[in-house]
Amino acid sequence: MFGKYKVMAAALMASIVLAGCSSTAQDETERSGFLSRYDNMVEIPTEDDDLFKMRWVSDQFASGKYSKLMIDPVVFFPAPMTSGKVGDEVLADILQYTNDSVTKSAASTGKLTTSVSPGTVRLRLAITGASIDDQGLSAIQYLPIAFIASAATGNLDNLAAKLIIEGEVIDAMTGELLSTAYIVGIGKEVDDDETVLNFDMVQPVIDKWNQEMVAAIQRDLK
Repeated sequence: MFGKYKVMAAALMASIVLAGCSSTAQDETERSGFLSRYDNMVEIPTEDDDLFKMRWVSDQFASGKYSKLMIDPVVFFPAPMTSGKVGDEVLADILQYTNDSVTKSAASTGKLTTSVSPGTVRLRLAITGASIDDQGLSAIQYLPIAFIASAATGNLDNLAAKLIIEGEVIDAMTGELLSTAYIVGIGKEVDDDETVLNFDMVQPVIDKWNQEMVAAIQRDLK
C-alpha cells in the first residue's frame, strides 16, 4: 500500500549517503547530523513496505564479543519544532511512549544493564524526520516529526504520518563506534481533513521499531 513511500525513502537516504562525498553547506542540511557517520550504511531488505532500513556493522561488533546493552534516553534531534500539524502534547506523548517501550522491550531480552563493563554496548537513539512536499526531493527540511505528502502523484491530499529513527551502537568502555542504523517508518495514511498529527497515527511505527530492536539484540548480543 505504501510502496511509493518506500521508494521515496530510499531516494532520500541515497541523497544523504551521497552527501558524505562532499562538504558543501547544502550537504550539511541534507542529514540530521545525529549519527557519527552516514557514508557506510547499506540498505537492509524488508518485506514490509512501510519500513525502510539502512545499517552498518563493524567487524568488531560482528565478532560476538558483546553480551550486554545500555540504552541512553531517546531524544528528538534536532530539537522539536511544533506547528499547526504537530503540537507539543503529541511530541511529548511520542517521546514518552518511545522511551518506555524501548526500555521494556530491551529488558525482555535479558540483555539490558545499567553498569559499564567489558562486553557492554551503549545504544543511542534519536527520532528525526524529513518533510517531502509535492516538489519531491527538491525541498527537504528536517523536523523531529513530519507528515509526508505523496510526491509520486503531487497530491497533497494524500498524507501519511512518518517517523524516522537513527541509532548507533558504541562500546560502552572505549566509545568505539560499532554500528549505525537509519529506519523510516510510515504510519497511518490520512485524509486532507486529518492534518493534525495524533499519537495513534504513529504508535504502530514505534511498535515496529521495538520489534526490530528486540530482533537485533537477540541476533547481535551473545
